[in-house]
Amino acid sequence: MNLELLKSVAQVAAPAGIAIGVFLYVARDVVAKNIFPNLTKQQSFRLIMFVVFAAWTVALAAIAAWAYVALPRMGNATAATTHYPPFSMETLKNLTYRIGTDSITLQDGKREFIPDLDHGSHEKAIAVHLTDHAFGDLDDDGNTDAIAILQVTDGGTGIYYYLAAIFNDKGTAKQFGKAYVLGDRLHFRSISVSDGEVAMELMMHGSNDALCCPTQFRSLEFRVKDRTLQCNTEPCSEV
Repeated sequence: MNLELLKSVAQVAAPAGIAIGVFLYVARDVVAKNIFPNLTKQQSFRLIMFVVFAAWTVALAAIAAWAYVALPRMGNATAATTHYPPFSMETLKNLTYRIGTDSITLQDGKREFIPDLDHGSHEKAIAVHLTDHAFGDLDDDGNTDAIAILQVTDGGTGIYYYLAAIFNDKGTAKQFGKAYVLGDRLHFRSISVSDGEVAMELMMHGSNDALCCPTQFRSLEFRVKDRTLQCNTEPCSEV
């Protein structure tokens, strides 16, 4: 016999057996009074059927109560212990990222192209680079996700940075929603993921800073809500 099936049957039967045992222990007092000699056959039959029906009802109620309490916990435990293989750096370097309204697929960590706008040629090339990353569990499901920093230029002087949360969706790397825009020409020092929190250290612009040279040191923190990055240390963006 399948051991898992036997275990499942035992888990269901145990509360029913305990409930029936308790009920019969209580009902024994009725039998102990020796009331059957004073009853007709029909009354005795009805009493026996009542005891059987009551025991059956108590057993079903015990099984239902066990299922109501135990099954959600078992489901949560199964979900919590489901682990999928982590994706690699190569996956991040060749992933499709959603930046603004565009979906851009990198090749070996970069992509340069001239967009086709309204069926006409755009005079400036768009360049997207994966500049930094960190691995860690973003959504507390026990699987390794990733955070990616993307650099985007459009042929002008601006160099914009985006933060993308990449989730381990049953072993497949996926981005849900848009990348979080951070700002123009920032200087990054570190990025990490720990206990579902993204921590970043970087230089951002003060009110009197030139765009080339940010001087304000900032520590930013992000958390994931509904698979979307939420800033815990506003302002997290200069845009």
